[in-house]
Order: sequence, then C-alpha cells, then structure tokens
Amino acid sequence: MKKHNLMFVFLLVFLFGCRPEKKNPIEGTWDLISAKYTRADTTISMTKDKVNHGMKMIHDNHFVFVGRFVLKNDTIDNYGGGTYTLEDHNYTETILYHTSKSVIGKTVHFEVYVNNDTLLQKGPRKGADPEEFLGWELAETYVRLR
Repeated sequence: MKKHNLMFVFLLVFLFGCRPEKKNPIEGTWDLISAKYTRADTTISMTKDKVNHGMKMIHDNHFVFVGRFVLKNDTIDNYGGGTYTLEDHNYTETILYHTSKSVIGKTVHFEVYVNNDTLLQKGPRKGADPEEFLGWELAETYVRLR
C-alpha cells in the first residue's frame, strides 16, 4: 500500500510540478503589416506595400524593432529597442537605443492585444503624457512570423 501511495504522490508531483510556464502571448517575432501614426494635423498611414522589412522581436523582458519605410519618395531606416513590462494589456517600453536620439531613455505606455497570430499595439495609452513619444499616437498591426 505504501508503494502505491508513493507512486501516486510521484505522479501528482510530475503532473503538476512539471507543467510548462505559461508563455507570454506577446513574445515572438512579429512582421509589421500596417501602421497609422498621428500627431496634431499629420497622419501617416502605411500598409504592407509601404513597409519594407518592418519587424518587432519581443523576448524575455527585451524588445527590438527594425524597419525600412517608404514615405513619399524617401526611404527611411528605423530601429530601436530596450526593455518592457506587460501587465494584462498594459505594455510599457523603456527605450535604450533608437535612431531618434531624443527618445532614448523615455518610457512609453501602450496597449497590446493578441488575437491568434495578430498583435495590435496602440499608444500612448489613455492618460499618458500627451508628449510621450514626441506627441505621436500610433496603431500598429503585426502578424507572428513562424
């Protein structure tokens, strides 16, 4: 009888103690498929044909994004990265490096939503400083790369 109890305890420990950690839904590599940036009376909308190689990688507590964008007749290279925190849909980035030196060290508050393999990032979050991220509001849509 003691042998069966010991095996039962071992089985419970194995089943409940060895469960994989719940994966963070935003972790992964994401392909930017559309974006809308708004500030004062300026709106810039981009679809996949204007976004060349826009990508965001989110792993552990770090993120990085890279992209080449076509605006009018200009091609703009953009990159940045740093650390992040996530609580529910509240996603906060602290920018450690960026092509725009004026945003280095800034903390930006976003909302993120994941639906299957689609990530929507909107921000700055309501109630944030209106000048957060130089006054730009953004809405970006990504699909998960496999």
